[in-house]
This record gives sequence, C-alpha cells and structure tokens, in this order.
Amino acid sequence: MELAGVFNALGTKTSIVLRHDHALRSFDRLISEQLSQELTAAGVSLHTNAVVARVEPLAGSDASNPSYRIVTKDGRELGPFERVFFTAGRVANTRMGIDTTGTGCCAGLIAHCGVCHPPWCCNVYPSGVKLDAQGYIAVDAYQNTSVPNLYALGDVCGRAMLTPVAIAAGT
Repeated sequence: MELAGVFNALGTKTSIVLRHDHALRSFDRLISEQLSQELTAAGVSLHTNAVVARVEPLAGSDASNPSYRIVTKDGRELGPFERVFFTAGRVANTRMGIDTTGTGCCAGLIAHCGVCHPPWCCNVYPSGVKLDAQGYIAVDAYQNTSVPNLYALGDVCGRAMLTPVAIAAGT
C-alpha cells in the first residue's frame, strides 16, 4: 500500500490488485474502507477479488520498453503495465522468483516478496540475483543487487522488516 501511494504521489499511474474484497484485512474494516476511498480519490485503481493467474509480456515488449498484462483466475485482463510489483505478507519468499532460464525475459518485473502463488511467480528476477545464506536478496549499502541497475529494499533484503526501514532505505 505504501509504495502504491508513493508512486501515485510521484505521478505514476498506479493500480493495486487485491486477492480479496478489501485491503489490509487484518486491520479494522473502517480503516480499510477509508484507505480504499483515499487511494481511489487520489487516482489509484483498485482491482478487488482478483487472484492473479499469470503475468504476460505484451507483443513488442522488451527490456528497453517493457509492457505487461495481468490475467486473473476469473479471466479479467488488467493493464498494460510498464512495471509490476508483487507484494504480499511479511515473510519474503525470494527463491521462487529467480529466472533460472537466463533469458532475462522479465526486465519490467521489479519485486516479488511474500507468499508465492505458482505459476505466475516464476522468472521474476533476471538470472544472477544472488541470495544470502538466509535466502534474502543480497544487497550492498546502497540497495544494489548483484545485477546492474536492479535494486532491492524492504522485506526481501531480510533486515528489519518495518515500513519506515524500507522508506529510509529508499531515500
């Protein structure tokens, strides 16, 4: 939610795809409803009850001009999107997202953290992304991964898994 708000405030057309009928299900329903109203009023598109079946590159999409569509299990097609962030939960599951094919076919897919839901989580990171001994994405002091121009921050790095920590890392 935080990143969607930040990107939207910076002028990026932003959509949030929710697996359930509302966001922040562990919070009080009034808080969730108010958040949804505020995000919608700010121009964020909310897609509820949308379980992702797959993310597909669109025709003509490549590393310099990525474009994707999200197809939900109920057949909805969302997009096009230049970048797709996968986020869920508090425990980073980075191992399922490594591109073992070496194709680098997913240059616009930026992050995958949290609960995996195969088959759409495959090939999220380009090959060469190194993980540390605990399975988190290895980064340096500037959030650089082992792949040039690919950064990681937040829960996938395995440091203090708090939003303010991730915000501070992004500044």
